[in-house]
Amino acid sequence: MKKIIYTFILLLPLLLFGCASASQMNKTMEKLAQETIENKKLNNEITELNNEITELNNQIQNFENENKELNRELTELKYIPPPEESMSLKTLNTTASKLLRLSDYENSFKYFIEAAKKNDPYSQTMVGIFFINDWFLGEEDYEEAVRWLELASTQNYAYAQSLLATLYARGLGVNQDFEKSFELHKLAAENDSEQSKSVLRFLGADFTMTHEDTNALDIYSFPSDFKKYATD
Repeated sequence: MKKIIYTFILLLPLLLFGCASASQMNKTMEKLAQETIENKKLNNEITELNNEITELNNQIQNFENENKELNRELTELKYIPPPEESMSLKTLNTTASKLLRLSDYENSFKYFIEAAKKNDPYSQTMVGIFFINDWFLGEEDYEEAVRWLELASTQNYAYAQSLLATLYARGLGVNQDFEKSFELHKLAAENDSEQSKSVLRFLGADFTMTHEDTNALDIYSFPSDFKKYATD
């Protein structure tokens, strides 16, 4: 019995050390596992950051390319002749659109008005937009806008019809006429105007409209930036 007790006493430190070692090993393994999780999370964050940096660099590159293109256009436009009746519609519209992108509204208008006189619906619509937006002209002139938009509308130019419908709905340059507005939106939708299609979908399947349909009028607003249409 004494031998057993003596042996146990001798082995006890080893047993305690083994338990302590196992406990320490478990803690070490847990710490390593936590560090592994944190490292993966950090690597994911680094990857996301690198992707954002790459995207930013792409945007910077695109901006530099656009800037080079604008500078090239500016250089070209220094040598363009003034608009003349003998110029082709393509030359007039292309030049007008370039000038518009460069915010040279005055000269852009000169080219658009010359093309509009040739009964070109796109140019007539752009002239109407100039009068709607008061681009360099001094003040809005909705009546003049209506005149030009009607010329384009009679040629089934969808965007002109859609804008004209908005003017009738809001009573700008014309007497407010919801029925006329709605008819113009129907024509524009038939000519593939997405804006007018949205209006018709908003009003419902029966395609009816009254003065009380004030909620429907909220969609009768002009796009915030007409410049994009100059590059279509």
